[in-house]
Amino acid sequence: MSWLLSVPRFVCLLCGSILCFFTTDFLLIVSAVHAQPGDMLWNVTTESSLFSSPAIGADGTIYVGSEDKHLYAFYPNGTHKWKAPTKAWISFSSPAIGRDETIYIGGANELYAFHPNGTQKWNATAGRSTLISSPAIGGDDTIYIGTKDRNLYAFHPNGTQKWNATTQGSIVSSPAVGPDETVYVGSRAGLYAFYPNGTCKWNTTTERYIASSPAIGSDGTIYVGSLSSYVFALYPNGTQKWNATTQGPIHYSSPAIGPDGTIYVGSEDKHLYAFSSDGIQKWNATTQGRVLSSPAIGADGTIYVGSVDARLYAFSPDGTQKWNAATKDEIVSSPAIGPDGTLYIGSTDSRLYAFEGASGGLADTSWPMFRQNNAHTGRLPGAAACVPYVTITDTRTRDAAWSDAANQGYDVLSKLFCFNATITDPTQSVGVFRFLTHSLPTGKVSDVVLLKCYSNGKVATHYDTHDYADQAETADKPGIPGGKWWLTRAADDTYVKDSHTVSKGTGYYVYFTLQDNSPYDEDPAVGRLADPVGVAVVDDGTSNGGCTLAPGTGHGLEWLLLLAGLGLPKMRRQRTN
Repeated sequence: MSWLLSVPRFVCLLCGSILCFFTTDFLLIVSAVHAQPGDMLWNVTTESSLFSSPAIGADGTIYVGSEDKHLYAFYPNGTHKWKAPTKAWISFSSPAIGRDETIYIGGANELYAFHPNGTQKWNATAGRSTLISSPAIGGDDTIYIGTKDRNLYAFHPNGTQKWNATTQGSIVSSPAVGPDETVYVGSRAGLYAFYPNGTCKWNTTTERYIASSPAIGSDGTIYVGSLSSYVFALYPNGTQKWNATTQGPIHYSSPAIGPDGTIYVGSEDKHLYAFSSDGIQKWNATTQGRVLSSPAIGADGTIYVGSVDARLYAFSPDGTQKWNAATKDEIVSSPAIGPDGTLYIGSTDSRLYAFEGASGGLADTSWPMFRQNNAHTGRLPGAAACVPYVTITDTRTRDAAWSDAANQGYDVLSKLFCFNATITDPTQSVGVFRFLTHSLPTGKVSDVVLLKCYSNGKVATHYDTHDYADQAETADKPGIPGGKWWLTRAADDTYVKDSHTVSKGTGYYVYFTLQDNSPYDEDPAVGRLADPVGVAVVDDGTSNGGCTLAPGTGHGLEWLLLLAGLGLPKMRRQRTN
């Protein structure tokens, strides 16, 4: 990788094959040969320590908070874009980026929102104590953040407070949001789960407080570290699945989940740990300092993590060290991995660093890094079960899973949602599920089609609408027939009648029912559900071919696509409203 930059008053030095450009606050390294993994590409100086972890916007902008009371924005090549003032220093709170590219971050006892150009949108008071927690963003754009005064706060996107919920201990952990919008957060008193309305769902105590932030597995398992030197795994209902020990406290390091389900987390005992999904320690790898940074996993499985020994480490999935790269002071910040594999991390030497990486982006897992994704939303998207007798065993999303000529006259409209599920009650045979979408175009609900695709290339089958409000009202109860679907508004989960209009950019829940061993279910095993389904818009009629999944997807996961018809004949039954 090489960089081309034109900035006035740069000093140029040639040392061997390395060409360096620098000013008093910026160093860009341009190599005469291709940079190797671990090579520093550039670093840029702020005016105080960086404990905050960088987030990456959709356009590649890197955002990070500094103790100099500013939020910084940098272009991917390291040049300064803007800095925005806050009233107090930004400690460990890291930026989170909303769907509209609004940047949220905590400073002192204030939650700040900034436009992408750096102008302040609003700030809101969150308690009376310093914010260490980083914000999370729910599917309905609610912003969640914890405070040291023992409260979890929820704010509307306009900055007005939605609710606050009290725990029994101070919160420095950052919230994590599940596919069903449950909010998980650690406190001095243990791990808490809250419904999206602020009601406590459950809490579990630990021997010492939880400063680590939760990670959520594809099966809904919640993983979190503790200062008691344990990693905990909990089922979505709060019961403990397993715990595993480390040789030192797990402070701010938060778990990341690898492609094979391995859980990685750092400890103050100067080690990075790897645990299997059933809690067995696979290995631990040594650094020369405490690991407060959270690991990030690249697309090739490489694990990256910082250490207070002032180094960024890269480890292979088997625990062998690939390389390490030096900064000038301690690293508490957690790395972000750009789409091109570039690694970004902050240091207490007041600098943001960019290092060459070879991973080509983030790993495709449920929780590959601190805050789940480069936007730091702290939310796991996916499908959720709506009845108690159905358990999601795997949930993921994809940007695309169709072959080029496999859309049967439809253009893909949204991400693909996939899941596997099991029915735990033998007296039941129909599961009720939902997923969240903001991708519907403006139009009538009657123009929307939920399409089922077959993995063997057969022509797609559409789900049938069931235009009755009582169906929505009984979504969490048994008795609804399979093969039906309906919409509700995400803001209040209210039913949207078939003849009503949906608005572009608004969040909607897509509910649907799936009967075991029905034509929609491709898994022949009794009690197991797998049904490739999902969403696009009707195209101009030039597409051809059958509806198939891309190679490698198979029917091991359920794929969900929402499809919207725009004025062309509908692949669905007509009905009178």
